[in-house]
Amino acid sequence: MSVSGSWGTGGSFYRLMEKPIRLYQADAPFLGLSMVELGNNRIMVKKDISYFWISFLLFVLCLTQDAYYTDGGNPSAWPPGWELFLYGWLGLLGGIFAWLANPALIIAWVMLRKKQYEKAMICSVIALLFSVSFLFHETVLSDATGRRDTVTGYGYAYWLWLLSQAVVLYGSWRKYSDTKAVISEEAHSEQPEG
Repeated sequence: MSVSGSWGTGGSFYRLMEKPIRLYQADAPFLGLSMVELGNNRIMVKKDISYFWISFLLFVLCLTQDAYYTDGGNPSAWPPGWELFLYGWLGLLGGIFAWLANPALIIAWVMLRKKQYEKAMICSVIALLFSVSFLFHETVLSDATGRRDTVTGYGYAYWLWLLSQAVVLYGSWRKYSDTKAVISEEAHSEQPEG
């Protein structure tokens, strides 16, 4: 904030005292940091944990890893997470509904960013239920001929995917709880003492 004008009435000192502290939430929200401006000095302060960005980064990381392993000819022949993200919807044809966790997770992210924490919680629970359902499938389709291979293990992508969803659930629950606490505190303080 550059300050101009005289030090008299209506000058920079008056404007500085009128708004002595200014928060810049847009400077580094993904790091959970805000910029505080005090006069001409800016200071980075820890503002809040950004559950959205933590979840999103975990999701991006999961796209680079193997999701699961099968007993086929090459146990790690399955594509990395990003290919399953793009083509996993085909698993719906084979009765595997775990891929539906992805749209639910994306909606949870949107709701979290819009500060609609209750909806974010619901969507993240749905995402977790869909993704955990994959653990109950012993076989998966392995090719276009309909051959099925037995799932022998789960890779980092699967666990990072679950963790990404759990972070959104925890973050939205935490934000929802904080919001409810503030509302109830304000309602309690407005009641007349008697």
